[in-house]
Amino acid sequence: MKYLIQIWYKNEDLNSRSLIYKNEIKDLLKKEIKMKTIQNYLIELNSDEKIAEFIAQNLLQDKVIEDYRICNDENVDYFEINGENDFGWVIKVDLKKGVTNPNDEIILKHLKKILGEKVINVKTSTTFYLDKKLNENEIKIIVKRILANELIHDVYIRSIK
Repeated sequence: MKYLIQIWYKNEDLNSRSLIYKNEIKDLLKKEIKMKTIQNYLIELNSDEKIAEFIAQNLLQDKVIEDYRICNDENVDYFEINGENDFGWVIKVDLKKGVTNPNDEIILKHLKKILGEKVINVKTSTTFYLDKKLNENEIKIIVKRILANELIHDVYIRSIK
């Protein structure tokens, strides 16, 4: 069964990655924006949701500064997080098929050390929520110049206005 574990900072001001992106976007567009970054872990298990919960709570999440959710549907929607009313755009950045992510391999290796054959595969991606004040052209510029490399990334953009 596949489980999507999404991890995000409770206070986005603590997320150094988002702060860097926001500064780059400010330099590019000459305006400040709201942004939230979510790390996605799509984990395939030979086990039940209790193991996914264990992985999220004890291995991936920093309980003090981060929050998480788990979706246990194989057709998970990366674009859905409750209470995100300040945002108008959702961008999911994923590696193209055939591009290897060393982080995925390291995570898989260590999960297998801890949990054995219960873990089959791990695939990571990132979801960005961006300010509803941005227009479609600005979003495309941000994605192309800051958030993704079109040679190695697949990008999914959705308006949630």
